[in-house]
Amino acid sequence: MPPFRKYTVFICFVICAVVALADDHMENSDKLNEGLLYHATFDNTLKAERAAGEAMLTAFGPEDQRFAPGIKNQGLRIGVNDAKEKHYATVPVSKNIDHKQGSISFWFKPENWDGTCKDFNLFVSGVQKNNYFYIYKYGAPSFGFCTINAGKSTFKQTSSQDWKRGEWHHIAVVWASDYQRVFFDGKPIVTDSRQLANEPMTALYLGARGWEAEKGTSILDELKIYNRPLSQQDIQAEFSRFGKSSDGSGKSSFTIGQGHVNVDGVLSDGEYGFANTGFVLIPDGYASEQTSYALSHDDNYIYVAAQAMLPRAPICNIAVRDGDVFTDDSMEIWLSNAGGKLYQFIFNTKGVLYDALPLEKTGPNWNIKDYRAACTVKDRLWTLEVALNKAELGGGDDWLLNLGRTTFVGDKPVPTSMMPVRKHLGYSDREHYAELKLRKSAPVFRLKSLGNINNGDLDLLIETPCQVTVGNRTDALSNYKEVFTPKDGKIASRQRLAPGGRLEIVADGVFKHSYQTKKLSPVSIQYIFVDKGGTLQVAVKNESGEDGGKLTLNMKSRATGKVYS
Repeated sequence: MPPFRKYTVFICFVICAVVALADDHMENSDKLNEGLLYHATFDNTLKAERAAGEAMLTAFGPEDQRFAPGIKNQGLRIGVNDAKEKHYATVPVSKNIDHKQGSISFWFKPENWDGTCKDFNLFVSGVQKNNYFYIYKYGAPSFGFCTINAGKSTFKQTSSQDWKRGEWHHIAVVWASDYQRVFFDGKPIVTDSRQLANEPMTALYLGARGWEAEKGTSILDELKIYNRPLSQQDIQAEFSRFGKSSDGSGKSSFTIGQGHVNVDGVLSDGEYGFANTGFVLIPDGYASEQTSYALSHDDNYIYVAAQAMLPRAPICNIAVRDGDVFTDDSMEIWLSNAGGKLYQFIFNTKGVLYDALPLEKTGPNWNIKDYRAACTVKDRLWTLEVALNKAELGGGDDWLLNLGRTTFVGDKPVPTSMMPVRKHLGYSDREHYAELKLRKSAPVFRLKSLGNINNGDLDLLIETPCQVTVGNRTDALSNYKEVFTPKDGKIASRQRLAPGGRLEIVADGVFKHSYQTKKLSPVSIQYIFVDKGGTLQVAVKNESGEDGGKLTLNMKSRATGKVYS
C-alpha cells in the first residue's frame, strides 16, 4: 500500500449500507467546514492549512523537538520539557477568530504526565486587552475553562482523574452572545451564561509562556477555529473522526525476547518467541483469510515473519526495487520509534521491496541499506521473513508496529491489518499501532490460530511452555515445541459456537481465555487486540448488530508476575 493510499472494499450484500455511511460522512465533513476560519494540522509546518487572515504561527522552544506524532500525521509539542525549556506558539488573531461567536476545537495528548498530577498544563489561552481566558488542566486533578474579566475570575471544571499519558482527547469551547459551552471527548461538560469579554481578541497562545507551575509536555493537533458556535452534533462528528469508537480498538503491547532467526523463508521450530494472528479487514470485520505473524530480535536486527494462504496463484509482476509493489499480492511492515519517523516496507511474493518514509511525502527516495528478506510460496502458502537493522532505523528498544496484507478479488484490493486501523488512514494509522517492546528475554507465547470465527468455528492452536488446563483435563507442556490444541473436554478442536454457549480455557499463570455468545446468526469480529494489561480481547457481534460476547486471553509470567503479551 503506498503512503496513505485508501482502499474501498465492495461487498455486495452491504453495499447499500456502505453508500449510506459514505454519504453521511461526506455530509458531516462538509458541515464541519462551515464557518471554519483557521485550521492548523502541524504536519511538520507552522503554516495553517486554512486561514481567513495570516496563516503562519510563531513557535518558541527547541526546533528539533517542535513536532511529534499527532492524532493525524504530526502534531505540535507544547508545555515545559525536562530541561525546563518552554514550548508554545502564537496564533495570528486578525480575521482568524471572532469574539462575538465562535468555537475552538483541538486534540491533545499528555506525553509525560497524567490527569492526577498536581502541575498545571495550559493548552489554549486568549487575551482581550486586559481580559483573559484559559483552557487548561488545573493543578488539582481537574480540567476547566477559566475567564478573567476586569479582575474577576470564573472557573468551570470537571475531573481529569482518568486521563492517561499517551492517550488522545478532544476539547471544544463554544461561545455565542448569551452562552458558552465546553465539550470533552464529544460530550458537553459545561453549559453556562457567556463570560467571555465582548471585545476583539488581541492574542491567542498554544501552551504556556510564563506559568512557573507548568510542568510536562503535550502534543496538540488539528486546531480549528470557527466563526459559529458548533452544535453538539458537530462536535461529536469531529470526535468520531479520530476518537475511540465503539469497536473497542486500543493499544496492543507485545514484549518480545531475543531469538536466533535464519532468514530463509522457512519458519523453523524455536526461531521466534512470539507469534500471533487475528488480522482484521479495513475498514472493519474479522478477515476470513487470516495472516499469522512472528516477531523476534537480537542485538542488531528486528525480525518479522508473516505467513498467509493465497486464494490463487500469486499476483507478482514487479521485479525492481521501489516499483509499484503494492499492485501485487503484498505484505507491509510499518515501524516507528521514539525518534518519530515512520518507516514503511512492502514486499511482494518474490521479496521485491518498496521502502519509504511516508510522513516525509518524498516517495520511495529513502532506502534501507542493511536488510535481508526471503520469500517462499509452497502449495499457495506464502511465507515472508525479514530482518531490519535497528540502528539504521534509529535504534532503541521501544517501537510502534503494524503489519498489513493486501490481496485482490478481481482487480479490487482487499487490505487486512494486524491492528484495527481507521479506514481514512489505513495501514499508516500510527495511533492504533501495537507497542513493540524488545527485551533480552520474555516468556514464549505463540497463538497460531483462532479459527474462522465469522463462521462460528473456534480452532485454537497455541504453543506455550506451561501447564494447560482444558475443562477437567490438564496437559503438562514440557518444552516450546509442544503444541496445545484442544480436542476433548469442554472444547473440540473445531467447534461450532452455539447460542448461549460458553467456552473456557485456562493456562495456569500464563493465560485465561473465555468465549461466550448470546446469539449466532452468524457472528463477526468487532475488534481483536491486546490491551496494555496484556489481555487479548476479541468482541463479536451478530448480523443484527447486537453484542455477541467477548473472548479474552490473559498472559502473565509466573516467574515475575509482570504482564506480557
